[in-house]
Amino acid sequence: MRHDACMERACTRQLSSLAGAQSWQGACQALHGMQLRRLRRNVFGDSAAVSACEKGKQWKVALGIWAMVAKNMDCLTMEDQYRENSGLLGY
Repeated sequence: MRHDACMERACTRQLSSLAGAQSWQGACQALHGMQLRRLRRNVFGDSAAVSACEKGKQWKVALGIWAMVAKNMDCLTMEDQYRENSGLLGY
């Protein structure tokens, strides 16, 4: 497995944890860190970040994340991303 894929999975796990902790600021910082490192984001991490924003009642921030997702969508399908991140769920 390439190093970037490991980092991307670690960031996705971190985003999920931050969503559970209702830390919308931490989730936004993690997304920004992924962008700075040029790591590929995925639907699971983006959804977790939006969830953290929702729990923190930061609706504008959540909409901004979705707008960024729509702008930067790559050609991976949801199925591809699920398969790629299935290691996160233990499948």
